[in-house]
Amino acid sequence: MEMPVNSPAIELSEFYRRLLFCFVIGNGDMHLKNWSLYQEAHSGLIKMSPFYDCLNVRASFSEERVEMILSINGKQTDLTRNDFEKFGMSLGISENFIRTSFRKLPYWSEIIQEYCSRSCLSPKLKARYLSIVSNRFSKLI
Repeated sequence: MEMPVNSPAIELSEFYRRLLFCFVIGNGDMHLKNWSLYQEAHSGLIKMSPFYDCLNVRASFSEERVEMILSINGKQTDLTRNDFEKFGMSLGISENFIRTSFRKLPYWSEIIQEYCSRSCLSPKLKARYLSIVSNRFSKLI
């Protein structure tokens, strides 16, 4: 029996957006075990599961040298906007979606700063977290 599948283009775009977000927040530990699909009970559609295990690993492990455990264009370090743009294109994601994703980065920055300020992190870890995010944004803007 064939299972109905949500639009692959939508799911790939969501994967791309989440991967970009993981890079921005310093979550270099998003290995394949943290990405999964599920089947909706009411519709039977197969979709990406809700986002989970999404942490700024780099803030706690200052010796961490890998920016992303999943390679982007064969790289795990020194990633740039160009790397993410090429990766998105290789997935078949529209140029418009890729451009829109980058245009939303300043909005993401505001939200990240707000949530970080309200977090239970120590002042030192908050500063480190925001420094990592700022560095990542500078690589993408």
